[in-house]
Amino acid sequence: MRFALFLALGSSLFAGSPPRARLVASHALPPLNRASLSMKILEVHYGPGESSEPHRHPFPVMVYVLEGAIRSQAEGQPEAIVYRVGESFYEAPGVTHLVSANASTTEPARFLAIFTCDHEAELSSALPGGKP
Repeated sequence: MRFALFLALGSSLFAGSPPRARLVASHALPPLNRASLSMKILEVHYGPGESSEPHRHPFPVMVYVLEGAIRSQAEGQPEAIVYRVGESFYEAPGVTHLVSANASTTEPARFLAIFTCDHEAELSSALPGGKP
């Protein structure tokens, strides 16, 4: 009901043209503690050629690329995949994120990491010695 009301009100705010929306990503979540759910959104910037060390997240994460291209590889994936502006991907909690890097050596990259949290914890933890 609220969504339908938002659409009805939203369409009247756009001078005769209805708002445009597209589903960017959808993924089932693992069981979570509903009593303490929260969302945290990080905007991450990688300069040309920059990357993160291998790491894990204790929460499910949706990633949406805002600028440039991101190379990503999670444990169990055969090779790093490149995601471009407007694309998104999911990271399951506890899975080792082997590659997280700017796919370009000349252009910056920027993305949103959207965490669905059900307890207090650091959003990311580096792996000892940088190894999975």
